[in-house]
Amino acid sequence: MKIFKKIRTKFGYFLLNKKANKLNRIKDFNNFNSAKTIGVIFNASKQDLYLKAKSFIENLSEKKISVSGLGYVLKRDSIEWYSQHKNIDFFSMEELTWYFKPNGITVNRFINTPFDILIDLTIEEDLTLNFIIGLSKARFRISPQYKVNYADFMIKLDENSNIEYFIKQIQHYLSSISKS
Repeated sequence: MKIFKKIRTKFGYFLLNKKANKLNRIKDFNNFNSAKTIGVIFNASKQDLYLKAKSFIENLSEKKISVSGLGYVLKRDSIEWYSQHKNIDFFSMEELTWYFKPNGITVNRFINTPFDILIDLTIEEDLTLNFIIGLSKARFRISPQYKVNYADFMIKLDENSNIEYFIKQIQHYLSSISKS
């Protein structure tokens, strides 16, 4: 079974690289002062990750920035388990192709939105979320540093790093680096 998953993953990355290389998007550095729209993707399979992402999204909204969140859950019926939030949509493992590409109206709308900043809050590399990052029309993409990366700005994390540390790093860099 693991061999089949490896084949599916390799094929998924092959297709993602092919599509990402053909993607035509406008690239532009943005920070919290210049950004008007921010997209945040995160793994919501555990409630604590969801709550931290939700808190981060609410914090950004307080800065008068339009924020859209997209959470990844394992099963569609677990979405009811999360409290509703007007700025957060979800998709599930049930909406993936056999090579782990997310499909559906919600995901496609998110990918095609030209956010000023796209922030990937996943600490571990995930092909499904890499499809969203790699195909996103966002002008400036931020993520942790992975082996395969589609971000414009990457933050190196060690094995002990968690989502709180990563959020603090994002807040530090996007508050202190000025757009010239």
